[in-house]
Amino acid sequence: MISLTKSEQLEQLKLSAGILKKRRHKLEQMNADPTDSKWQQLLAEEHAFHAEADMLSLRVMSSQAVQAIQSEYPEKGRLFHYTTVAGLMGILGSPPEKGLSLWATAIRYLNDTSEFQLGLELAKEVAKELWVAEIDETRKRVFHAIHENIEKLDDPVFVISFSEQDDTLSQWRAYGGETGYSLGWDFDALKNQANQKQQQWLLAKCIYDQDTQRKAMTGFLLHYLDEILHPGGALRDLLELQPGLTEEMQFNAVILIMRATIRRYAAIFKHKGFQEEKEWRLISPWPLVSDEVMLAKTIEAFPEMHHEVHQAQGIKYRPGRSGIVPYVEFQLGAQHEAGSLLKSITVGPNQHPLLARDAVYSLCISRNVPIGHDLVSTSGTPYRSW
Repeated sequence: MISLTKSEQLEQLKLSAGILKKRRHKLEQMNADPTDSKWQQLLAEEHAFHAEADMLSLRVMSSQAVQAIQSEYPEKGRLFHYTTVAGLMGILGSPPEKGLSLWATAIRYLNDTSEFQLGLELAKEVAKELWVAEIDETRKRVFHAIHENIEKLDDPVFVISFSEQDDTLSQWRAYGGETGYSLGWDFDALKNQANQKQQQWLLAKCIYDQDTQRKAMTGFLLHYLDEILHPGGALRDLLELQPGLTEEMQFNAVILIMRATIRRYAAIFKHKGFQEEKEWRLISPWPLVSDEVMLAKTIEAFPEMHHEVHQAQGIKYRPGRSGIVPYVEFQLGAQHEAGSLLKSITVGPNQHPLLARDAVYSLCISRNVPIGHDLVSTSGTPYRSW
């Protein structure tokens, strides 16, 4: 059996609706009785075709929107991570046997505590719209469950922030502190590292425009539900792991996977007031990939396994301005392999810029990080914090 694409299915639906419309026009010309059963059946079929075509059209546009977001590329082919002295030491100053890593902070502990809630509230609104519009009963039930239970998305989300801009005043003020550093990472290499099976992190550009946010969330919900329910999708993989799942357990699994999808993508929606940052985010999967916890295990006994799931995440803790901050590490590989990833280091505005630059280069050498002296530079931004 030939499988049609969404666009091909949409064209067939439009063709069928057009045929029914022509039949209705003929009946109108014949002055047919509007109360006649054949007339009523024709109207019902035409309405059903139009409703299905409208929904499929939305799904086609949603897939296109998701593809557009996934194909975003930074202007310079690099992303810049601003950090403090302590952050730089954590990234480059690790023992050689440990390798390089970036620290991903729990999103609820970032400066803007309301930003994650922005994405969740939007997901709730869009889920309600799709619940009303959807004609397929299974999908309708999924969107209703998402709308009713969005507040239960309390699973930890960890993010690493990047900017498309290197050496900018607003970033030094917000992230650099008294002595800050901007680390330039090769975008393609960073994305390849994120996509590795043992990590499976999401690297995406933040969205600030409200209309684009709504279109994007609609796209995420429709696109990934299609991906899950597709014959070769995540639900089939799950059934191979646990072939004895009941229909209700399968439905719960779909909701669980959609929860993971929503919580990841909700992290890229930000208030338009922050758009000058041109931020990208590296977002953790859930559960973080581990041998101890598999998604299949969480279906029947998730509440009882919550502690086990939490323990398997490898969550660590560091001091913050307002107390303890949870974080996890994103592994970048061995120090001697960092050349494909780390392309530049800029020392922020500093009272002794040349000394600070030489110290960074010396640190790189001591940790076997292959970066040329000419790739370690000082900021040209006229900003004084001392």
